[in-house]
Amino acid sequence: MAAPSSDTAAPPRRIVAILLTIIPLSQIPLDVYTPALPRMVLDLHAASASVQNTVTAYMLGMSLAFIPIGVLSDARGRKPVLLACLSVVVLTSVGCAVAPNIGVLLALRFVQGVAACACMVVTYAIAADCFSGARLTSISGVLGAAWGLAPVLAPGVGGVLVQFISWRAIFVLIAGLAACAAAIVAIALPERS
Repeated sequence: MAAPSSDTAAPPRRIVAILLTIIPLSQIPLDVYTPALPRMVLDLHAASASVQNTVTAYMLGMSLAFIPIGVLSDARGRKPVLLACLSVVVLTSVGCAVAPNIGVLLALRFVQGVAACACMVVTYAIAADCFSGARLTSISGVLGAAWGLAPVLAPGVGGVLVQFISWRAIFVLIAGLAACAAAIVAIALPERS
């Protein structure tokens, strides 16, 4: 019996595992710090509405970047764009952790949202590159479940964390998660998924 050609061979299962570690990172930075908003108001000496707008800034950045990030990943490649965007998430998370005022935090959250949208857009693009038909539908459902669980679980985790650490440390944890995801992508994701 002849071995299947490389064109028809199924992509490695590890790709699905990699995608499942990346996709929640579009939602975790949005939701995990929200229980700390009241502390942020006091620490930054800012109006409550301004601090709440850090959520809006992130979502605005994310929503505006979907198409450009998708086009960029088509032109430059999935892995390089994903690594670049994860790097920006790491840097902006560290920046958020040390932000001296609400203006800086709002700007960083916008940029963070732009970069974090790649965790969803590029993940689905890689899935579409690697799978087709019913298998793609199945993988998309699993990815959607992982993406959907993040905003359910992240505020609860953030609520527990904020009892023990500052809101700034939560952003350091986000940076750590994004750095781990970037390392996984760099090491384990094939150059051409």
